[in-house]
Amino acid sequence: MNFYQVSSRLIVYTDDNQYRYRPQKKIQSLKDKTQNFRVHTTYGATQQWLYGINAPEKFQWAMNASVGDTWLPYHIRKTWGGGSLRLMSVSKIYALLDNVSPETLRRLADLLNIGYVIHGAPLAEVLTSQTPNNVNFTQRKTALPRAFFVSDFQIKDNWVSALTLMISETFDPVHQAVIVSKQKEMVSLSEKKQNVNQVIHIQDNWNQTDLRVETPESGLLVFNDPWFPGWHVWVDGKEHPLYLVNAIFRGVFVQPGSQHIRFVYQPEGLYDAIFVSIIFFMLFLFFWALLKKTV
Repeated sequence: MNFYQVSSRLIVYTDDNQYRYRPQKKIQSLKDKTQNFRVHTTYGATQQWLYGINAPEKFQWAMNASVGDTWLPYHIRKTWGGGSLRLMSVSKIYALLDNVSPETLRRLADLLNIGYVIHGAPLAEVLTSQTPNNVNFTQRKTALPRAFFVSDFQIKDNWVSALTLMISETFDPVHQAVIVSKQKEMVSLSEKKQNVNQVIHIQDNWNQTDLRVETPESGLLVFNDPWFPGWHVWVDGKEHPLYLVNAIFRGVFVQPGSQHIRFVYQPEGLYDAIFVSIIFFMLFLFFWALLKKTV
């Protein structure tokens, strides 16, 4: 059952100054740190409980707790809400965070690149409390970085099998990766006790991410941003196959001496759609000019 409030006047729930509120300085300082790690909040999907509440302090708490899209202006990489990709495959993985054992949760959080966690009092307590509620920040130093190299990999033909392997005790996510593919033959990598390849810098742009790397040896780059049809990758200006790695992320094989990797999102059929649009626009101009002459 849905309830609606209908009125002939504008209903004001909070002062306009509330929208100028800025979160704690500690939160704003996360912007630079989260280039390599994600932030996960235990209050991610709780914004519906704030609708209709005329309590500015609750909205300030929501900003500090990263509820919904409140952090969108700060471009902080999150697991939920603004700054995240709401893909079905990604949502399935994140949904497991509330339904697994503590040990599996730790391994999954590492794999999902969660470097910071926001938590605090239960939501019911926050909503009924008459005093300000604080939020806690916990740094997770075991989280895998956003981009890194591995020298060993296994192949699974579906993401469920890949995830099962990833959260098992035998899987070493620092040195191993799982490629989801029907293809059985891949580039062979020489096994190394310690991977010497490094990611030096990551630069995000519109529909594009550039990585500067140092690769004395061949390796598989694991890029912990979601895979989706339309993403392509270039290594030193040459397009390479892009693989679905670790169930939901991207990966590309690189050879010794590679220096620049670029991920670009180009939706399938984009250029065909642009071409057809141009043709129709030219036809429109032609018939419009023809009609103008006849009149």
